Amino acid sequence: MQSTDIMVIAGGAVLLAAIVALAAWIAVLARRTRRLDVLVRTELARAREELAQVSAQGLRIGNQQHAIEGRLRQMAERQGRLELRGEGRPFEQAIEMLRGGATRMDLVTRFGLSDSEVALLVRLHGDRV
Repeated sequence: MQSTDIMVIAGGAVLLAAIVALAAWIAVLARRTRRLDVLVRTELARAREELAQVSAQGLRIGNQQHAIEGRLRQMAERQGRLELRGEGRPFEQAIEMLRGGATRMDLVTRFGLSDSEVALLVRLHGDRV
């Protein structure tokens, strides 16, 4: 065998070894890529679930805020009505009427008080009637 042939064979062997090493490295990278793909998909699913939970919670909070704002508007309107009815001091007038012998219904009708407000006035000021 000639030295040229040996060199060609040796070069071919080195090239073959390089190809095998490259193929092995590609296989390692493919396994890592698959593991990373699974990890990324898992984390993405978890992030989507958390986003759905945050979104649902935000919707609940928005609904609660809307309800609170509605109640606040009602209370502001009621306060305005009460102030218009009694020169700005409806509870003082209600207490005076209670001391004067007014009934619970009188206070509800005259001042627009709720049953719980009248009950409180009676409890606090009824003993002085």
